[in-house]
Amino acid sequence: MLTILIVACILLLTLIYVVVVRALKKTRFYIQVRALQQQLARAPQDIRSKRDIRKYRKLKPYIKYFRRKTLVLTLVQSAVFLVIYTGGLLIAWFVSSTTGSFYVISPIGIPFLSGFSRDLEYFIIPTHVIVLVAFVGVFYLITREVKLKIE
Repeated sequence: MLTILIVACILLLTLIYVVVVRALKKTRFYIQVRALQQQLARAPQDIRSKRDIRKYRKLKPYIKYFRRKTLVLTLVQSAVFLVIYTGGLLIAWFVSSTTGSFYVISPIGIPFLSGFSRDLEYFIIPTHVIVLVAFVGVFYLITREVKLKIE
């Protein structure tokens, strides 16, 4: 029961994360980063002629600007993820403290993250490991939302 409650809270926090990232994608800052990315995508990959040199020289000032903007965007998205992950840990801690159990007894162990109890003959998994596994489970959704696509 404790595991289901924690995983449900993590799924709710993941949905909140997706909503926040989608709201971030609608900002003017993000739209400028996408426009810069599309502009720089047209840059020549390897310089073979004078025309390629001219194109590269036109786009060269935008490269540093693009790097800074993508760094800021990455830091903002990482901060949002860390806030959501910390919220997940706090919720797991709160739920565990109200139930009085900081461990979950399971017949299936997680390699290197759970311990085996010889008395109970079950695996003991800490609740923070369940939070970690739940976030890894929905990590595909998180990375798909954060990805900067060229269209």
